[in-house]
Amino acid sequence: MSKGFLTIAYGSPEYIRMGKGLARSIRAHNPSARLALVTDSEDDKLQALFDIVISLDPRLGSGVSQKLFLDYYTPFEQTIFIDSDCLAYRDPEELWPMYQIAAGFAIKGWGYLRSGETHYAVDDLEKYLESFHVKRIAALNSGVIYFDRSQLASRVFDCARMIANQRAAVGLIPFKNSPVNDEPVFAMAMELNSIEILPWDNGRAMSTV
Repeated sequence: MSKGFLTIAYGSPEYIRMGKGLARSIRAHNPSARLALVTDSEDDKLQALFDIVISLDPRLGSGVSQKLFLDYYTPFEQTIFIDSDCLAYRDPEELWPMYQIAAGFAIKGWGYLRSGETHYAVDDLEKYLESFHVKRIAALNSGVIYFDRSQLASRVFDCARMIANQRAAVGLIPFKNSPVNDEPVFAMAMELNSIEILPWDNGRAMSTV
């Protein structure tokens, strides 16, 4: 099965610059890693940094809502998506065994949120949970996402898009230039598909600065 790393960088030149930085940092540690980029940029330097350059479809949304369609974009059988504002500090191939222990779809997180708590991208967490008849959602960081071509992964993405389409009714709020933040959406889709988050490892896979 083919496997590779995917990122999205489009719109502002700043995002294109960050996408280049991610690619260069990966290449510095592993020149043979397979890299794919989703973009609307015509910068010819991208072809030298990425193995595959995929045209962004603006009809799929703006901002981070594009991440809800990663399964449409990826050219790989097994994919690790990495946000374009990340940098690799060692060989990213080390990520595979960390994420492939999960079946089909995986994100790392640091716990679960329940009624009475808050989520930065949800107007009313209790309403959000009750809307889907669940008791909790994961607190996670979707800067790195693992998924494959399995039926389970497909169900997660289909579920995430269904949730996003109901965003106003269930209490999701806009995030930056996106109509919805992908993190509570993926968290709910994972809960509805009985997928546990992988434990946060404080920097082994990724860290937030």
